Amino acid sequence: MRSITLKMVLAFLGIALISIVIIVLLARWNTDTEFSKFMSDRMGEELVANLAEHYRANGSWEGIDKSISENIPPRSGDGPNRGPFFTLVDESGQVVSSGPGHPRVEKVTQLDIEDGIPIEVDGEKVGTLMLGKTPPERNLLEQQFIQRTNRMLVFSALGASVVALLIGIFAATVAGMPFG
Repeated sequence: MRSITLKMVLAFLGIALISIVIIVLLARWNTDTEFSKFMSDRMGEELVANLAEHYRANGSWEGIDKSISENIPPRSGDGPNRGPFFTLVDESGQVVSSGPGHPRVEKVTQLDIEDGIPIEVDGEKVGTLMLGKTPPERNLLEQQFIQRTNRMLVFSALGASVVALLIGIFAATVAGMPFG
């Protein structure tokens, strides 16, 4: 009789653990993805405001590279992720400040421009901000937020596993009792 109880407990626990692992992995992935999107959107809004202010003050994109280098920290590391994480194009689609995937001499396609964020000054579109696919590296506070969230997910998974084990033991014991 004990053998069937043990098998039932292990079956309940196995099903629960597989479910918990799937939920935790999906929650971690979704949290990371959505947090990155949130940060990218927030940076995009701030950039649009700063870029519009530069255009308003200068009447053109003249000097924008200097303004960007003074006000926006470059991405760390080497290779393709170095430099700004965005591309700025003027109203005609010509690259004004190059970022990932768009050399300065390039004219950007209308499809890319439609995916970008319009920059308007006094109701007139003066350019488009195109964010890179990969947002800049997170700062220390942002990394700590993700780490705390992930740690809480792991603790939740451990707690859910203990609860699943207790329910499995109870269910298997009750199921193993004779009727009558």
